[in-house]
Amino acid sequence: MLDPVKELKGFAKVHLKPGEKRRVKFALPMEALAFYDNFMRLVVEKGEYQILIGNSSENIILKDTFRIKETKPIMERRIFLSNVQIE
Repeated sequence: MLDPVKELKGFAKVHLKPGEKRRVKFALPMEALAFYDNFMRLVVEKGEYQILIGNSSENIILKDTFRIKETKPIMERRIFLSNVQIE
């Protein structure tokens, strides 16, 4: 199966006054990365994943990567987006 190039996994609209700063935290559960493999099993595949942060998919401000060391089966996916906290 083909994986999408990009997937939205979380968002938050934050209104700021000039000079104001806020901290936005995203917690991405493992099951939000799951998809169906060629055998129709729900899994999170091992490999490198990239996190992109921006105000649109074309205006990326921050990037980072993380690695999943081994493929993990997911029994049931109930979460599709990350949890967001604005401080």
